[in-house]
Amino acid sequence: MLGSAVFLSCLYDVWADTDVLPGGMLSVAGSALTRGADHFIPQIVESLKETVLPGQNETLFWFEPIHVEDLSIGNYNVTVLPQQGVSVNLNDMSNQLAPTRFMVHDLFNLVKCGGTIWAEAQGARYSAMNTIELDDDGFGKLVVKTPQDGFDVGSVTVHHQMDTAGCEAVADVVHLLDGAIIDLIAGQLEKHLADIVASAIETPANLGLSLLEKPPAIGLFDEKFQLDNTFVGVSYDDNRITHYAKGEFQSTKNPKESALVPAVLSPAGDRDLVWSFSDYTINTLFESMYAEHIGENLLVLPFIKTLFDKECPSCPIVIKNTFSQRGQQIFDNDMGQADFRGMTWEVGALQEPGDVVLPMVDLSINASLGQAFVLEQTATNADLKATVSLENFQQELLVSHIGEIDTSDLTRDIKAIALAGIAMLNENLPVISIPVIEGVKMANERISASNREVRIEADLVAASFVV
Repeated sequence: MLGSAVFLSCLYDVWADTDVLPGGMLSVAGSALTRGADHFIPQIVESLKETVLPGQNETLFWFEPIHVEDLSIGNYNVTVLPQQGVSVNLNDMSNQLAPTRFMVHDLFNLVKCGGTIWAEAQGARYSAMNTIELDDDGFGKLVVKTPQDGFDVGSVTVHHQMDTAGCEAVADVVHLLDGAIIDLIAGQLEKHLADIVASAIETPANLGLSLLEKPPAIGLFDEKFQLDNTFVGVSYDDNRITHYAKGEFQSTKNPKESALVPAVLSPAGDRDLVWSFSDYTINTLFESMYAEHIGENLLVLPFIKTLFDKECPSCPIVIKNTFSQRGQQIFDNDMGQADFRGMTWEVGALQEPGDVVLPMVDLSINASLGQAFVLEQTATNADLKATVSLENFQQELLVSHIGEIDTSDLTRDIKAIALAGIAMLNENLPVISIPVIEGVKMANERISASNREVRIEADLVAASFVV
């Protein structure tokens, strides 16, 4: 536990108010974020071109709302700053403000004159810091903040044209007030730029984070189980932003904190995207299912020809299963394995009338189910789907309700029954999903399962999504 505590203290560079080890993580490389800027920077430019700066009414002058006529960003970069956050920098910006009406009077307020004012700026720069903060409900939210020196308006030139030649003398007041006008314009530009950058980054990011932290509950039999994937830490080291999540399943009917302890997750590495979860996540699901007696209801299988046909020809097989302990999930050797030991199967036949169950045999069962994983992408989700196979199956006859039977025939038939049940299970297994940002998909993905952890590693590429 000392090693885990030391590891935990190194993980949480920015915030942590809990001693909970993470059950999973989502990590994105800084280089992928930089490439991602190619997607949202044009959105920022187009949004700024639609900006209208509000009019101002000052002591010596007023002007009507100003439209941004044109704007360009010379270069930009996204940088992950260790122990701080993700910095977005827009450099060498230029903009043109469209002409607008203004009114000015002299210093003695004797003469008032109207005219048109416009401006252009060169060499402006803007920077913002993106960090994950906890909201009032304990969920992580991406927050975009502009530091005190985050905006430099650059070199601004203000122009004016008076309505009449007689007002040109009064126009000298405009030159005296250039600094004040520039300050007003700069303040409005900074506010609108901050809002637009925040909207471009926060909105899709927080939509994805909310789905990641609390995905839809999965339904199993008559119960639903909710994945609590709230953040327990975030790291900005190694030129990555890495979110560490709780990764614990609980019953929606009777939620209860698990006493299980997650395995220590492996370092993220250097791929664009790394998404992983430990066997702890699945074991908390098994723990909740065991507490709620899920899987112990009567299961009716399609007709399978077995040695029981002589007692009840063409009757469907039914199984009443009872667990003596929860299942145990293991991830290793690029496979998942779920072990279920000490189960009791009461096998019977369903016969008419009235759906009467004719008891056949009671068995003690140990079974191991192998799991292979595949990633299926859609325009909104990346779904991790497992396919289950029977790896090991052991049975012991406890009671025969139909007299002497050939145990070799019984072994063959019970295994056939188990395979039919697994086929039904594969058709109904829920998927584990992570949200996908619009215009981005995973490529060259690799799925591995080892050291008690499932990992998906992939490149992130821009794409018009085609399934």
